[in-house]
Amino acid sequence: MSSFTETPTSDAASSTAASYVNFTSSTYKPIFGETEIAITASIMFPLFIFGIIGNVLTIVVIYRSPKLKSTFHYIILSICLSDLISAVLSPLYVYQRTWGFLSWDIPNFLCGIFWGGDNLTSVATSFHILLFAFFRFISLMYPHRFKRITSKHVKIILLVVWIISVGVGVVPFVIMFGVREIDRRFFIPARSWPSCTVYEERVPMMLMYSKIGYSLFFYIPMILITVLSLKIAWFIYSRKRKRREAMKKKPQKENSNELKQQNKEKGAILQLFLIVGSFALGYIPHTAYHIYVNTILPWTNSEIYFQWWFGQIEYITLRVSECLNPVFYNLASPKIRKETKTTIKQICGNPLSAASS
Repeated sequence: MSSFTETPTSDAASSTAASYVNFTSSTYKPIFGETEIAITASIMFPLFIFGIIGNVLTIVVIYRSPKLKSTFHYIILSICLSDLISAVLSPLYVYQRTWGFLSWDIPNFLCGIFWGGDNLTSVATSFHILLFAFFRFISLMYPHRFKRITSKHVKIILLVVWIISVGVGVVPFVIMFGVREIDRRFFIPARSWPSCTVYEERVPMMLMYSKIGYSLFFYIPMILITVLSLKIAWFIYSRKRKRREAMKKKPQKENSNELKQQNKEKGAILQLFLIVGSFALGYIPHTAYHIYVNTILPWTNSEIYFQWWFGQIEYITLRVSECLNPVFYNLASPKIRKETKTTIKQICGNPLSAASS
């Protein structure tokens, strides 16, 4: 692990640096070293590959299968698109935090694409999960009203979600973030930031966004999602108890139909809880980190080292959650699982036939 090297300063330099606490040597060494880079890369690149394969496969399965043309499957497809974008952008994060930390030597516009795209997918995923929970709630509590929702309605709603996500997710971050020269001679918190970061004059704006925006786009949706999920669970549990009593008085054939309906509802609630759990796994650490770095400024090597690893860990958990989503979709949905197996067999068994179909 590398460390900072502090040296005495001249009187002029000391007076200039007074407001910055300390003056250091012009040779700046990041707090992380090759070991930390190797650990990060060895975890992130397999997640990058798995995230692309898993989400592309799920998108293809839902898009191609006539049996998966439903409200919830359209939402899942859209979530997979968000996770796919995030997976494609993840190598930029690795570069930004490691090899490109001191100098962003690739095209500058990729810095804006990374920050804007990363926040876009975060906001979009949050809205999608809330939408998924809301529709699941309506489908159980008000089934007749839910039947009025057509595929056209769902597609329009998803389009609106993406437009809003671009407006509140991409635009502010493109304005606030970019490649900047950081004077690392002074022992100030900014010297520990990567070169692709928030513009100095936009720090107050980012601080405000992290407090207001993350509450509106993550924590409030998370609270609503939790409330809806608990209501759904309680509704299914209560109905299950009533059905159990009613089944004692019904013929065996009718009981068989009731059991099928109960299994269907179990799958629905399992799918919802897995998706919500994956969302919480990824986005609670993600938003907590961004609030932390914008409110607590590190001054010591240990604080800077902790903040760097906090950033690595929160992004890894985010990537893990996005990689788990396709797995959860298949675990909780027999329809998706069956269609996924069919698609894999077609691709592996006869690529030309799969392509033509």
